[in-house]
Amino acid sequence: MNDDVMQGIILRHPQAIFREVDEDVFLVHPDGVTIYNLNPTAAAIWRLMDQPNNEALSGMEMAEILSAAFPVISLERLQSDVKNVLGGLVNEGFAVKQ
Repeated sequence: MNDDVMQGIILRHPQAIFREVDEDVFLVHPDGVTIYNLNPTAAAIWRLMDQPNNEALSGMEMAEILSAAFPVISLERLQSDVKNVLGGLVNEGFAVKQ
């Protein structure tokens, strides 16, 4: 996936379902069949995709927020993680480009 996931806005697919069960975080695909268990980084990114007042964040903004929350991890690493997660969510149909 190219850098448009970092510069543009990626939104949750409106029919994707997000559930937390104890320490686990799951996404249910809009097809109702596929279920993904998110790792902690992917779960944090998914939560950042749901901003109050419809103020969607770009991938770069998400990486900057995560960098502030986890200063021991380099911004470059977080940018790479965000790019990979957003790209995967779009490719698998859990998210859409705005």
